[in-house]
Amino acid sequence: MSFEVLVAAVGGDGDGVGGGLLAYTEMTGVFGDKKRAVVVVVVLVVVVVVVVVVVVVIVVVVVTVVVVVVVVVVVVVVVVVVVVVVVVVVVFVGVVAVVVLMYYFIIIIILLPNSFSLYSYATKRRKLVCHGDHSMFLVRNDKWV
Repeated sequence: MSFEVLVAAVGGDGDGVGGGLLAYTEMTGVFGDKKRAVVVVVVLVVVVVVVVVVVVVIVVVVVTVVVVVVVVVVVVVVVVVVVVVVVVVVVFVGVVAVVVLMYYFIIIIILLPNSFSLYSYATKRRKLVCHGDHSMFLVRNDKWV
C-alpha cells in the first residue's frame, strides 16, 4: 500500500469526504475496470437513495405522530373545556332553580297558611253571620279583607 492510498483512506484531500472510495478504487483497480466502476457508483447511489428514503420516512412518521398527538391533545382540551362549561352552567342553573324554589316554598309555607287561616276564619265568621243579617256580613267582610 502506497502513501497515496493511506492518505486517500484517511480522507483524500483532507476534507474527509471521498477518501475511502478513492482508497478502495486505487487498491482494487476499479478505475481500470469500467464495469466495476459503474457497479460501485450504482451501489453507492442506491445506498444514498435508500438512506434518504429511510430518513424521509422517519421524518414523515415522526411529524405524523407529533401532529396526531397535538390534535388529540387539542381535542381533549376542547372536550374538557366544554364539559367544564356545561357543568358550571348546569350548576348555576340548578342553584338559581333552588333559590327560586326556596323563595316560592317560603311564600307557600309562610303566606299560604296565614291565608288559609284567614280563609277559615272568614268561613267561620260567615257561618256565624249567615244566621244573622247577610248584608252586614258582606260589608264587614269587604272592610276586613
